[in-house]
Amino acid sequence: MNDVTQGPYRYSADYGTLEYTQECLVIQSMNLENPLVCQRKALELSGNSLPGDCKSELELVVSKLKSDPHRLLKANRIIKNIPGEEKDKNCVWEEIEGFLSNCTKQGATVWYFGDGEQDTGNWCFPGGTVITFSEILQIYKRCFKGKILTLLSDCPFSGQWAVDFVKELDRQHTPSCGHHTREEGMLIKVYASCGPDQIAREAWFASTAVVLNGDTRRLNFGREATENQTPTAYDFTRLQCSKDPYEKCDANSKWTWSDTFLQGGSRRQRLYLVRGKDKGRQAWHYVLIKPDVVGEFLKKISCGTIDVADYGQVLRSGWGQDPPEDVKQRFSSRF
Repeated sequence: MNDVTQGPYRYSADYGTLEYTQECLVIQSMNLENPLVCQRKALELSGNSLPGDCKSELELVVSKLKSDPHRLLKANRIIKNIPGEEKDKNCVWEEIEGFLSNCTKQGATVWYFGDGEQDTGNWCFPGGTVITFSEILQIYKRCFKGKILTLLSDCPFSGQWAVDFVKELDRQHTPSCGHHTREEGMLIKVYASCGPDQIAREAWFASTAVVLNGDTRRLNFGREATENQTPTAYDFTRLQCSKDPYEKCDANSKWTWSDTFLQGGSRRQRLYLVRGKDKGRQAWHYVLIKPDVVGEFLKKISCGTIDVADYGQVLRSGWGQDPPEDVKQRFSSRF
């Protein structure tokens, strides 16, 4: 397991996110003439203009990076792929690979905005070529594994990349907790400007949803949703169990990433704090109820005595009427 205290970064106690200064590769690819390409919706800001003095979305992104006094994200390289300045997939692939190979920080961000492939959220380039999440994962494993890679993807169907990684982790039977992704060196975050079945709006993500908070020295991700566009944040480094980073994880193979991220937050909805008596003594239990027995569990618990272990996984138990405050806070932050 990676020692989470080494290096110029540390894990936050609440969400398992990282606080660090990281390098950033910005990729712009838009207005391509290709039948496979799905372009973002036209700019819909007041007066059809960008915030501030920016005349283009690229200026907006660069301005946002430079405006942070702590330089949480340092724009090491900017790739423009627009009519008249076309760069093919192979060129961009080599740029990404070189960027990650030469990155000296413990974290790196690749920020893509522009056109996306229909239904996949793949990044689009001239000649009908695309870069897929699987290809990004190949580069990561070869050049950056064990370090944090944050993907800011602002294109139509961008949320599909998070779905792709969820399926990959489940295919590998990796339990859905940051303990396991940290142990395997798969430290990836996917911040998408829209859901896997949505069309993103031009410039909205950069101007509204991505916030560089200099006071907390953290990259914040605004979750504000607009009509037909819901930005989504998938932090695969986040601890999902009740244990601290140095403790043994209590997640098992039944904890799937699909259940965590693709079921509408169902894990949070299925976590219950149950109070009652055990052998005559007051006791409490945090129980993660199985999806198919939630209704039965609620009926039983309202009218009789039950064994909570029959309905799901008991994550934490203790004597007394209520859990200690530190336990409450831990479950509140993790779930």
